[in-house]
Parts: sequence; structure tokens; C-alpha cells
Amino acid sequence: MKKTIPVRHYDFMLIVTDEETVDRIPYDTEQEAQDAIVRIENHFLEKRERHTKTFEIINISKKKIFRIPCTWQMYGTLHIEAESAEEANKIANNPETSLPTNGEYIGDSFETEEEEIEEEE
Repeated sequence: MKKTIPVRHYDFMLIVTDEETVDRIPYDTEQEAQDAIVRIENHFLEKRERHTKTFEIINISKKKIFRIPCTWQMYGTLHIEAESAEEANKIANNPETSLPTNGEYIGDSFETEEEEIEEEE
């Protein structure tokens, strides 16, 4: 019986180049590749060494990235000083008034704008 070894597929490739070598390191996400660059940079900073490495992140997957506008609702409360409820409400509805900092997501309020979805380049 033949053993099948699963092939791992990555979506991003980090290309690290210096004067002598080119390294290709695969990552699942672009963020992981960016984090790797930070770790490499920090390594040289800690050792107080200069380097001539250049970095490039390439999307090697067939997946595309889309920009999807979306909206959702939050519920929160404002604490406003005023002489009357009417004045407090007027202050609350002023565009200059900050949003509440104690907001909570209102369930099932998340929506996307399908007609405005765009593919990123």
C-alpha cells in the first residue's frame, strides 16, 4: 500500500535577497510574511549589524483579494451634561459629538454592499 503525503499549499512567498543569496520562504498569509520581515529586521537591530537584504512579498495563490464595503450597527450610551433632555439630545445628535466608547454589536446587523465589491489590484 502506497502512502500519500499531503502537499501543503501556501498563498504567499517572501523573497529575501542580499548580495549573495536569494531565499524563498512560503507563508499562509501576507501578515505572517510581514511579521517575518519585522523579525529579521529586529534581529539585525539587536545585534547592531547593518544588512543589505531586500524583501518582497508575492501572492502565489490563485485567490484574488476583494474590497467589500460593509456596514453594521452598534448600541451604546452617551453621558451628556445638559440643562434639559432636549438639549442633551441635540448635543448627542451633533456631528461633532464623539461616538460612545461602550458600544456593543447589534446581532444580525452586518451587511455587505454586493454591487460595490471590487477586486484589488
